[in-house]
Amino acid sequence: MEFRQAIGFDSYLAAISGPYQLLGSNILNGVEVRWVSESNVDSSRLLDLTPGSVDPYSGIVDLYTNDPALTVGKSFSDPDAGVTLTVASVDSSKAIVSVTLTTPICARANPTVAVSPSPGPAVPAATTVSYTVSVTMLVLSGWTAGFAAPTLTLNPGAATSTVFSVTSPASVAGTSYSFPVIVTNSTNASYQTTSSAVYVLGSSVGSAFNVSVSTDKVSYSANQTVSVTARASSGGSPVSNASVTFTMTKSDGSVASQTATTDSRGSAVGKFRLRKQDPVGGYKARADAKKTPLSGSAATTFTVVK
Repeated sequence: MEFRQAIGFDSYLAAISGPYQLLGSNILNGVEVRWVSESNVDSSRLLDLTPGSVDPYSGIVDLYTNDPALTVGKSFSDPDAGVTLTVASVDSSKAIVSVTLTTPICARANPTVAVSPSPGPAVPAATTVSYTVSVTMLVLSGWTAGFAAPTLTLNPGAATSTVFSVTSPASVAGTSYSFPVIVTNSTNASYQTTSSAVYVLGSSVGSAFNVSVSTDKVSYSANQTVSVTARASSGGSPVSNASVTFTMTKSDGSVASQTATTDSRGSAVGKFRLRKQDPVGGYKARADAKKTPLSGSAATTFTVVK
């Protein structure tokens, strides 16, 4: 989510004519929602939260750039991720947004089991007959699952095995999911056995590396120091001893950088001293954190005034 006003980089939002004409824009009256990859902050895509609006001048469906924001009293819900955003209030200095997290409903379904040949051939007593047991697992929408060997052949008294692999979608929420596996003799349903695989969500060596970045103020003047704080975590726990590179991009495009290391709380601080000759306008602060095999980045903006 982002909250924008007509200052710094966004000064053009106040314009009512010229190439940035935004008559009827709702950007200043709500919050914007973007889709972005955690591993690439430059991948953001602005979502149109008023897709059905009509341009009052042309009478056609409006472009998202004219009114993309979520305004007061409106909600945006992503059922797959289990998150709902509701804008409570907006003024010139802040927006208050309610964020509700829920666990998506797990629609459970039994697998299918087939035994062949069924019925088996007619044979004399004490004759060995081999049957092929096929188990098909049904999974939730967005999940993938499969057996390394889709069919198994068992002789009396024998045992065998196969690998059952499950992959969840990136947006899955919750803590664990259970996948039942039921094997039934198709000729006599009373002979049945059940087991299950449990998919547990949590932190691991390769889990997501979450990085956030913030400045101590939203605007600065010459000779002041910009304090930039980065926080790194993985699986809900802070990551210490991660290398952080802080980059400050000035309004004229010039860049300054420095490095630091996260402490036991997963925090690192970079400090940039502003000079009298530094340009005014919108600045960008970025933090790139890395601790093998984890890496991540985040960025924020601030304004330099005279």
